Amino acid sequence: MKNLLIIAFSSLLMFSPLSITSAHQHSDKSHMPMNMMDDASIEKMNEHITKMNSALEKIKQENDPAKREQMLNEHAKSMQDMMGMMHHSKGDSSMMHGKEMSAEMKMSMMEKRLQMMEKMMEQMMAHTVEKSKKVHEHK
Repeated sequence: MKNLLIIAFSSLLMFSPLSITSAHQHSDKSHMPMNMMDDASIEKMNEHITKMNSALEKIKQENDPAKREQMLNEHAKSMQDMMGMMHHSKGDSSMMHGKEMSAEMKMSMMEKRLQMMEKMMEQMMAHTVEKSKKVHEHK
């Protein structure tokens, strides 16, 4: 588990500068790069994260192994949906009304995306912990 955490954070640190460099290289264009998210997408994803956190809390309290497994499978599906939302979210160039994005705005949007990725990593790690727990049915 500790190795998984180290690998995940190393990957995040390794790819973060590449994303920032990519955003900087596109600064002469009026549209957002694919990895930029608008505020509506971020809000939708935050709501999704809240639901996933709630699902994890319910999983932690469930003692029936079959029900717990079903809940874990639903949580895994929810994580996949979230990753799909992150992968397919594209900035809408119309929100800039033809104006070029400032470097500060690009950095702010990149920070929001990284925060969302952090939240997803937390979900994946918590899911893995819960999945690895052995729950015994009490008679």
